Amino acid sequence: GAVHWDTDWPLLLGAAGIEDIDRMEYRIHYPAPLGSPQRQWLVNITRRSLHQASDRLSAVDRARIEASLDASNPEGIERSSSVFADTTRVVHTGVRPD
Repeated sequence: GAVHWDTDWPLLLGAAGIEDIDRMEYRIHYPAPLGSPQRQWLVNITRRSLHQASDRLSAVDRARIEASLDASNPEGIERSSSVFADTTRVVHTGVRPD
């Protein structure tokens, strides 16, 4: 799973005995208008995020996100020509010694 708070991951991983710790950061940028594969990717991560955070969202925010996922909505992810994606991911890796 993903953890979204500020944590010194190299320190924590090292304290857990993990070695050869590395950090990779990559940006995903899909400008508008999105092609079909990019729209599907955005729909998938938005659905997953909604599922994971639903209990922490207000009813208004949840409704707005659900509306963006409605395939019949002309302003939604699947139909709007102005939808874009821009995100950064950070991955920490390491090796557990034998």
